[in-house]
Amino acid sequence: MKKSILSLCFLLLFAISCGKGPEITQVGQDSPWASPYVSSSSVSEIEGLENLAFDGEGSMFVTGLNGYIFRVVPTDSAYNGKVTAKKKIGKLCLGVAVGPDGFVYAGVQSEDDEKRIVKLTKDFSAVTPVSDSIEGLNGFCSDGEYLYFTFSNESFFFPDGGVYRVKFGSDENFKKPEIVLDDAGMVNGLALSNDKNVLYYTEMTGGLWAFDFTAKTKTKIFANPGLMHIYDDITVGQDDSVWMCMNSRLAVLKFKDNKFVAAYSPGDLKVPSSIEFGNGPGFDPESLYITEFGLKGRSATMNGRGIWMFPVK
Repeated sequence: MKKSILSLCFLLLFAISCGKGPEITQVGQDSPWASPYVSSSSVSEIEGLENLAFDGEGSMFVTGLNGYIFRVVPTDSAYNGKVTAKKKIGKLCLGVAVGPDGFVYAGVQSEDDEKRIVKLTKDFSAVTPVSDSIEGLNGFCSDGEYLYFTFSNESFFFPDGGVYRVKFGSDENFKKPEIVLDDAGMVNGLALSNDKNVLYYTEMTGGLWAFDFTAKTKTKIFANPGLMHIYDDITVGQDDSVWMCMNSRLAVLKFKDNKFVAAYSPGDLKVPSSIEFGNGPGFDPESLYITEFGLKGRSATMNGRGIWMFPVK
């Protein structure tokens, strides 16, 4: 982001004191999943993770605030995974998704602060830029046919942005993305409903929203009381529940039928960033896998320590 991560985290700390919001339930503090599924204590570069995505074939791909991308696979333990590949591909890595073509697509900020989408082989042996520079590139999601991604001016005081999409199949498509949604503030996380009729998104400081593709209408689902809060990535469960990482409350929130249901603090997770249900052999489809935000030098808070899992069945 043009705004430093340090500035974002200053706002995060400020936000914690601004309004109570929903009550948070502590869960799993003494469970086998109270500690990281993958930890920075075993892979030092995994500190300060950003987004994650599954390929449905036994791999999870995770991006980091330090510019690394990781491939994570399950182990014999249901509560621990391992890193089998890692590669530094930029100054900062952002959204990530796996295309129907078998390639991994990631948002990357270069050393000169330009943001682009790159295409990678799953072993990271080949990295190919496919898009032009995209201002405020951030969150990704995919419906298997299209890649959706956010853009914005990255301004906390006059936020302006929206969502693009491109059709998988040709690298040239990434040179001419189509606008799905505009006038949506500083857009952050993205997720699609199971029927693909609704696009859920978070405004970084403005809450959780739903955009109906048919009616072309936006509905605000949630915003915490207080002057400023940080809303991050989201995902949708098989039952159409929506789950959101809320940095400033150090919690994961659940919504159903556009209504708040509950807020959880799972295990020893501190600042949640990205969230997805397990998908593929060895991953639990009824557990959420969640990255922990933070990186020394870019964060006024703690160092992110890896990936957590949170069984919600």
